[in-house]
Amino acid sequence: VRSIFINTSPFVTAYSKATNKYSGPEINTTNTPEALTAQLKFIEQALNTSRADWTIVVGHHPVVGAASTVYGFNTSGMPHTSFDLGMRTTTGTGAWATLLGLLRTYNVTAYFNGHDHVLTHAVDPADPATYKTQYVTTGAALL
Repeated sequence: VRSIFINTSPFVTAYSKATNKYSGPEINTTNTPEALTAQLKFIEQALNTSRADWTIVVGHHPVVGAASTVYGFNTSGMPHTSFDLGMRTTTGTGAWATLLGLLRTYNVTAYFNGHDHVLTHAVDPADPATYKTQYVTTGAALL
């Protein structure tokens, strides 16, 4: 089993705005398109080099499922109406869509997250027969 822990805060567009309640030096330096691009490169490299039978990715925010009310894709595979595909990378790509693509490409076994205080399980909304990743929101707010 290989576990990869990622920081999903740079993916959240609202966190990158200097006037929000989360602003501060530690947030403002990690919530830039450059930092986000570096984070996605780290994730892709970690997934690409994993030779484990099971690869688990752990992040704070949900990507897929009922719990992803603002940050992720709903059960039909479409972004929620208040969701703008997240902060943009240096190439202008939406970070959440890129992350979902990486989880699909590297056939990740499971993605665990916290943030939402519910316990949910979801499969890939687009094609669960092809994309086998299991999405679990812990509900315990431990992540």
